[in-house]
Amino acid sequence: MGKNHNPAEKMYACDSCDRVFQSIVAKRKHHRTEHQKKDAYLCDVCDLAFIDKHRLNTHVKSVHLKVKDVQCTFCGKMFATQERMKIHEKFVHVVEVEKVLCDICSKPFQNK
Repeated sequence: MGKNHNPAEKMYACDSCDRVFQSIVAKRKHHRTEHQKKDAYLCDVCDLAFIDKHRLNTHVKSVHLKVKDVQCTFCGKMFATQERMKIHEKFVHVVEVEKVLCDICSKPFQNK
């Protein structure tokens, strides 16, 4: 059964903040990186913590260096990340995305 269709699915709340997780592993990793600062990659500029080096690098590039090197294929507008550009294209240029139907309820989604 799909994870969104199981009402008895257990959720794990962080004891130190209001975040909730679908697995105990995700909760523990969050607690270690956010509240204990263990295994975290810290930003030298603003001291935010990230769970991996890639996310830290993306943060530094887009927030502190203000690099925008991803271009919209429709209008040429520049973005810091591929994800931000795709959101722009989806909502500004109304890009049609192939829908995937849920095996349980037949509701269409943009990804599995």
